[in-house]
Parts: sequence; C-alpha cells; structure tokens
Amino acid sequence: MTEEGHVRNEDSKSDDTRTVETIIAEMRAEVAEHPDDVSLRWSFIQVLVAEKNPKTLANVSLAMSQCRAIIERDQEHVDAWLTGGYLLTHYLGILDEALEWWQQMREQIPEHPLAILQQASILADLGLYDEAAIQIDRLMDEGVRSLGRHQIHDAFRLRETVQHALASQDRKWFKPWVKSDEGWDTIRVAMMRGPPNASRMFLFTVAPFMWLEAWLITTQDPLTFTTMLFGMAIILLTFIYGRRLTNRMTRRLSIPSLNLLRAMEIETTTGKMVIEADIRSSKLYDKIMQKRPLSILERTEKIVKRDKRLEPGWEFHIPDLDSADDALRRYVDRLDAEEMQEGFMSLAEFEEE
Repeated sequence: MTEEGHVRNEDSKSDDTRTVETIIAEMRAEVAEHPDDVSLRWSFIQVLVAEKNPKTLANVSLAMSQCRAIIERDQEHVDAWLTGGYLLTHYLGILDEALEWWQQMREQIPEHPLAILQQASILADLGLYDEAAIQIDRLMDEGVRSLGRHQIHDAFRLRETVQHALASQDRKWFKPWVKSDEGWDTIRVAMMRGPPNASRMFLFTVAPFMWLEAWLITTQDPLTFTTMLFGMAIILLTFIYGRRLTNRMTRRLSIPSLNLLRAMEIETTTGKMVIEADIRSSKLYDKIMQKRPLSILERTEKIVKRDKRLEPGWEFHIPDLDSADDALRRYVDRLDAEEMQEGFMSLAEFEEE
C-alpha cells in the first residue's frame, strides 16, 4: 500500500472516530434535555455499546449510568437490566455490584431466570462453588426451560464445572485476596508460558495416532469392508477418548490461567492491586490481558497507576440471594389467581350458552 493510501486510511479512521464522538455528544445533550425519556436513553445506550464503536471505559461507564437511570424510571425494563448486568460483569469487572444488580433484577422481575444463571456464573468464577451450586439448583427448580438454547447449554456446562469442583478432593480453592495462598505459587510455575489450547493439544497428541491408524488400515491386503468398518470404529474411539483426555489435561493445565484471571477480577472489583509485579510482567499475564475488553484494560491501568494494595482480611461480599424468593412466590400466586379467574369466566360463558 502506498503512503498516500495509508494517509487516506488514517483520515478515514479519524473521520469515523469524530463521527462517533459527535453522535455521542449530541445524544448526551439530548438526554440532558429530556431526562425522563426512557426510549431516548435506551437509544443512547445502544449507540454507546454498538459493536462497531470502541468499548472504552468512558463509554461503558456512561452506558452503565444510563442503565441505572432507566431502571429508576422503569423497573421492569428487561433490556436495561440485562445490559447493565452484562456491562458490570464483562466490561467493568465489578463483580460484587454485578451480583447485587442481578439480585435487584430478580426482585423486580422474578420470572426471568437469566439473572440466577449470571449470579451462579460470577460465584463460580470467584471460586465460591458452594454458593454457585445453590444458585444452580435454584435455576433448575425455577425455570431453566424458559432460557434460550445457548443459555441452557451454558447452564448445564456451568453445573458440570461446579459439580466437578465440589467433587474434587482438594477443596482449597484459590483466594487471590489472601497473599499467602498457594495458588500464587501455581501461577508463578506457569507464568512464563501462555494459556493451554485444547485444540492444539489434541492436534499434537491424539491426531498423529489417528493418522497412523488410518494409514495402517489402508495397508491391509486385502482391504475388505469389514476391515474398513473395524478401522473406522478404532479411529472413532481414539477420537472420543483422545478428546476426553486432552480436555482433562487442558483443564488441569488451565488452573494457573484461571487463578490469574480470578486475581484480575478481584482487582477490577475492588479497584486495588493483588497481583505482584513479577506476575504482572509475565507472558501468562500478557496473553490473558490481550483477550480482555478495552474497558477492562483501561480500568486495570488506572488501578495499577493508583498503586493501592488490597487490605489484609478483605472478604468478598455476597448479597442476600434469598431476598427474591418472596417476589417469586407473589408472582406465582398472581399467575395462579389469573388462571383461576380465566377458568371461572370460561365456566360462566359455558353455562350461559
């Protein structure tokens, strides 16, 4: 590409950025003029979190403030609840506030089970598997069927992860807020290599055996249909058990990566540092950070610049996760009353006929 082409591309990117910034500024002014217009605020959020727009910390924080403003005016605005919880969890990394946010959604919209799934996921990410198991059981009891297909898949996969963790003999799960936790040593052992990749591990460990088996089948003389069928069965079994083996190996080798990710989430949750300098300068840290959203990178950079350490004795605060049970019971009672009333009306119409 010529130098002139590079200049045109840079100018185009600059124009796009200015256009986005202009739109955001104009909509922000319009929202200020019409603060009670919920639909306008929602449109503003959609602009801020649009896929083509950069998920900067400023834009994400502004979108979160708009979600809060919408909920203040319309407590049954499902999209605002879902977007706000997603931003808190994945783009701001403030997990204690995210747990509280999902709990408030459950209290206002008890029939929506996604909030329970999100709570269970957060608790599992932090290694609070006992609490996560309770939420998963609650999800299975209250309405897993009303979730989407992908969400149901996520729910059962999360349940499998939690059950596996609870069934393990070593129940000393990593607590990044404890400086002397053995999990830090696990991270240091693996910090000079990147996170493991299950597909790559399968390619280099199991796939060669499958190729060898296929070659051995073709060398059989005579090559009968029975031989081919038997060979295909062997290859299929190698694939199935090889995949299980590599998944198990990847899960074990991923422990340092998951521990470090948990420590990162504690930093974004508390706004204070728990990761030591030698780990922060490691290859493992860089590889994980490369996959995190821009807003998380900016937030982490601010935390590191502040250079404040997390106080000893800190504990993660879990809200009262049972507080929405009464709201759910009231919702179920209301549905039962409505169904009963419809039944009486149908019976009355039938008698009139």
